[in-house]
Order: sequence, then C-alpha cells, then structure tokens
Amino acid sequence: MKDQSLDQSVAAEAPSGTGYKNNMNKQLFREYYELESQIKTLESKKDEMRVQCLLQMKEDKLESVREEFGTFSIVSIRRFEYTPKVKEAEENVKVLKKAEEDLGLAKVTTFDTLRFATLKVKEQKNG
Repeated sequence: MKDQSLDQSVAAEAPSGTGYKNNMNKQLFREYYELESQIKTLESKKDEMRVQCLLQMKEDKLESVREEFGTFSIVSIRRFEYTPKVKEAEENVKVLKKAEEDLGLAKVTTFDTLRFATLKVKEQKNG
C-alpha cells in the first residue's frame, strides 16, 4: 500500500506556487526521492568497503585482485600542494573571472538541471 503521508506533507509545506499540480505524476517524484536515499546509503557502504578491500589487499601484499566480475587494483593518486605564489595567482584569476562576469565579457552557458532537497523532519515537542 502506498504511503501518501509524504505526498500530503510536501504539498502542505511547499511554498506557494511550488506544490504538486493535479496532473503531476507524484509517483515519479516519490521514486526519485527513494532512489536518492538508496544511492546515499549505497555510496556510504561502498566507501566503507573500499577501505576494507584496500586494507585486505595491503595486508596480503597484493597490488591487484582479479575476480570473474572485474579487477581491483591499488593505484596511487598524486595531489599537489602549491606554493603561496601559485595560490596567490589562483586568487588573482578568481578576481579576474569575477570582473569579466560582472562586465559581461565572460560567455555564459545556461542549462536546466534538477535539484532535489530532502525535507527536514521537524522535531515534535513532548508535552
């Protein structure tokens, strides 16, 4: 059975002009929300498992592990920490970019995307 409490609370708490319209597919939005929640959970679990796999491979002194579904490899990623001179130059570039934006010299590309923000559950006061 479909839980309509989320649909009702979204429509009730949505700012005017942003709620559901009668012809909207509410199930589409609910499925998106549920998928987003599952993805966050799975990403968290994957991050934990990545650490475990890496530790296991290092413990076993293995650079790669080949399975029937793919190969896991330990790779080194280089990250650079730049000198104050370069950091200052980067800040100067940010200022120049902002100036070009403000003057209308920078070319603007606009595209539509979907932003999803979960509703924060309000704590109910006891008593």
